[in-house]
Amino acid sequence: MNKYQEALEFLKEWAYENYLIKYIQTSQENVCLFKSAKALQELVDKATPKKAKLSNEQKIRYVQTYVCPTCGKEFTGGKLSNYCYRCGQALDWSNDNGN
Repeated sequence: MNKYQEALEFLKEWAYENYLIKYIQTSQENVCLFKSAKALQELVDKATPKKAKLSNEQKIRYVQTYVCPTCGKEFTGGKLSNYCYRCGQALDWSNDNGN
């Protein structure tokens, strides 16, 4: 579990303990809390590496083209960066056998 996931779990646990059990929050605090949880979930999702998809179309000769699993944009030169150039999604370049 990475630090983003830990923070998200803490936030959810805190919300449960303070809102659902003690009923002490105002509606404005609820909105803020749940917006924060949503934003943090987006950070967790971006920081969690996902495999880039190999594109069917080759844009540059002798260079493979990949598609980002999050934004769907194409980029060339896989394994040069651990993040999508456009949306910042962490990319997993390991193959299925653990390398």
